[in-house]
This record gives sequence, structure tokens and C-alpha cells, in this order.
Amino acid sequence: MSGKDQQLLVFYDGDCPFCDNYIKLLKLKEAVGSVELIDARQGDDPRVLALAALVDLNEGIAAQFGENTYHAEEAMAVIAKLSTQNRLTNKINAWIFTRPSLSRILYPILKSGRAITLRLLGRSAIKHGHSS
Repeated sequence: MSGKDQQLLVFYDGDCPFCDNYIKLLKLKEAVGSVELIDARQGDDPRVLALAALVDLNEGIAAQFGENTYHAEEAMAVIAKLSTQNRLTNKINAWIFTRPSLSRILYPILKSGRAITLRLLGRSAIKHGHSS
């Protein structure tokens, strides 16, 4: 999977401190080059609306790479494969999320942590498309 010749779109929850910090931590632009980070709460962005019609953005991060759309742990696996392996955090991320059995166990825990954190911070769920 080569990232330098295709654009990666990553849809994440900009109100979630974990999601926001995770995206910044990976430094995807260094590894992939053409990356657009899109806050899934931008309900007026036609790309967000189109994606929200396909997947529930409250259920996880999403990524579009080339002609493919990935959601939840599959999106994390694609992002992990594309992120630079120069940093320890990215190596750990890749080690976890490129192993489907481990990813299937860990991702729901991360998703629950996000939901609890948003509730504690008084932030609502993403409100468009699939996630009504």
C-alpha cells in the first residue's frame, strides 16, 4: 500500500480530545504526503454528508484512500499502515491495528472511552446522516 501517489482523507471527531490528539500524533502528512484531515462534525461539508450516508461516524473514525472507504478498526489499520514507522508511537499503533484479532478487541474499548469522555465533557454525538 503506497501512500505517496494517492490522497488520504481522514474523517475524525474534532470534539473528541482522544481523536484529535491521535490524528496529530501520527503525523500522517509526513508519511503519506497528500492527507486531508476532516472534522466529521462539519455537517456542511458534502464529503462528510456523503460519508455519513454510508457509515455511522459516531461508531468510529473513517478513511478514504484511493477508491476505497474504511471505517472503525479497518480505517485504523489503513492509517497505521500508511503512517510513518520512524516514531515509536506509530510503530505501536501499526503493530496493534494491523493485527485484526487485536484490533477487534481494542477498538470497541477505545470507542467506549470516546463516548464516555464526550458525555463527561458535555459534548453531543455527531448529528448528521447515518448518526441521527
